[in-house]
Amino acid sequence: MKSALTKIAGTERFSDQGSEPKEALATLRASDGEVRAFESVGVPNCLLRPAAGGDQLVTVYFREAVVILKANAESEKTSTFYRTGASAASTDRVSSIYFHCRMTSPKKDVIVNARLERESKVKLPGKEAADNQMIVANAAAKSVAQQLGCQGADLSEGAPQAISGVYGPN
Repeated sequence: MKSALTKIAGTERFSDQGSEPKEALATLRASDGEVRAFESVGVPNCLLRPAAGGDQLVTVYFREAVVILKANAESEKTSTFYRTGASAASTDRVSSIYFHCRMTSPKKDVIVNARLERESKVKLPGKEAADNQMIVANAAAKSVAQQLGCQGADLSEGAPQAISGVYGPN
């Protein structure tokens, strides 16, 4: 995961100032099956900047979702879909994973959306960017799912495999 993060961010040294992991977990624990306007973006569980300061390089947001966006003929023209969670897709700057989370404390079943946004100006070939972003997003989703005690998340143990779309198997 670290090498994937280094590739998409263009550096090995980060500052996580602006990250709100406790807020992200609290927001997901308080999820209620409805998404209001202010909840649509999500909470920056992980916001990475260069160690020396500056603009953010990579941000992973978490939010509750009410539906799972799945692959269709139109989205497969611009995104690559992966085998992890309930649905996962990546473009050259954004990756998104939807997964089910059956929590025991509090007892509820929610849909979680993990969204990685890469602000970095690092130039990577499209497939390399999409694959590495998905590796990082999946690792972050697994961490949050574990901290929430999710059952049924169905997140990939290793690097998620491309299954359709732009860089999927032909």
